[in-house]
Amino acid sequence: MKNINDYYKVTNQKNIKKYGQFFTPDYIAKFMADWVSKDANNILDPAIGNSIFFEQIKDLNIEKIGYDIDPNIINFFKNENNVIISDYLLSDVPQKYDAIICNPPYNRFQSIDNREEIKKKFLNDYNIEVNGYTNQAILFLIKSIMEIKKNGKIAYIIPTDFLESSYGEQIKELLLQEKLLFSIINFEYNVFDNATTTSCILLLKKCNNSSVKMINIKNKEEFLNLDLDNCLIIDYKNINPKEKWLKLFKNQRTYNNLSKVNKYIKISRGIATGCN
Repeated sequence: MKNINDYYKVTNQKNIKKYGQFFTPDYIAKFMADWVSKDANNILDPAIGNSIFFEQIKDLNIEKIGYDIDPNIINFFKNENNVIISDYLLSDVPQKYDAIICNPPYNRFQSIDNREEIKKKFLNDYNIEVNGYTNQAILFLIKSIMEIKKNGKIAYIIPTDFLESSYGEQIKELLLQEKLLFSIINFEYNVFDNATTTSCILLLKKCNNSSVKMINIKNKEEFLNLDLDNCLIIDYKNINPKEKWLKLFKNQRTYNNLSKVNKYIKISRGIATGCN
């Protein structure tokens, strides 16, 4: 398999930004692939890129199908899996899957040229009206949720923005309503070599979950020693999709004799452009 640094030499930053290409480290890809592929007969990667996830799946009996909109990256890495060169968000996927794994494009919805076409398809196919401020990664996640079988698993690594933002309320409500949310693994360090961004792993399982495992990871060593059976567990009934979720990872403390900050200072906000 060719090195990612070799790919950087033959492409340009404009192309990487256009397709939102951030490459998952091997150790994270292995964790996600191991979890999602257990007992699966088929697995989908909606943004296959350099095929890092499928490289970690050694079971030759699992059918692997990938989508990617960029033929150049597929040709460069000589991807030999079943790859469909197409925009996943606009594709009619012919079947449902036992497992879906993905590191989707990290782009703001406003920067997508065909966003109106995507909005129309989501409304027609899923009766979901896409929020104009959402992230492209969330659109991938929503579509994958619609294409997973009963008892199937989904593993996504995506920006943590949706946990805190108003546009994230839509997907958070969907995750809770469908009882999909199995675990959220929040990274407090930057996991990508070619970008500075927040990120988390979502582990979803379509099996009527009633609680979620919330895990904060401070460094690589901590991740490598991760134990999903020994972590903070929160019942769904204690989670509100309209509230910010990062606080759920913290041990909450109660303080006495506090005053409101507006007693001492005035706080105002400048123009919010949405281009962070």
